[in-house]
Order: sequence, then structure tokens, then C-alpha cells
Amino acid sequence: MAVLTGFSIFQGFSGKLGNQVVFRRRGNKTILSAYPHKTDKKPTEKQLAVQRKFRAASAYAKKVMNDPVLCELYKSRANNGKSVYNIIIADFFNKKETYETNSVVYRCPVLSFL
Repeated sequence: MAVLTGFSIFQGFSGKLGNQVVFRRRGNKTILSAYPHKTDKKPTEKQLAVQRKFRAASAYAKKVMNDPVLCELYKSRANNGKSVYNIIIADFFNKKETYETNSVVYRCPVLSFL
């Protein structure tokens, strides 16, 4: 993976170039990486468990993004090119942080099906 900064003919590109490379944008940086290839292998039970956990984390992140109060709390922590969504996902997996605002405490929930 390469991060393109400063003057580059690829600055601002996004998308794929053939089936060789992918350009991604993060803030004002362009990131160049190899094209992802799918596998024919079936996922293991551990991989399926991680996929389920990510699905739950994504559902939690979407719920938080739709709550203006919670979303503002996470926006205050977004820096260094990290998106609010990524901060929420990390918070879901760490489950260590609580936030208090206007005497209301918000915690990342521990979901019973995980």
C-alpha cells in the first residue's frame, strides 16, 4: 500500500485501474493498494464469528450515526483522518469507554448473541 501525498499525477483518483490496483481517498490523501481478490475457500467457523461480530458493530454504528447526541460525542474524537464510523466500530469492539453528557451516560452495549 502506498500513500500519495503532495504533487502526484494520481492525486485525487479513486476507484480501480484494471484488476491491478485500487485508489482510495482518506481525507486529503490518496491511497494506492493492490486489487483485492476473492477466494473460493469457505470461511472457517472463527471467520464466520468475526463476520457476525462486524455485522453487529456495523448495526451499532449506524444506530449511533442516526442519534445526533451520540454522533456529536464521536465526532469530537475523530482526528488524523479517522472517520466517525471507524471510531464507533473501534469503540464497539473495545467496549471500554463511557460518555456522559447532560447527566445521561452512554455505553456501547454488550449484545447477548455475541
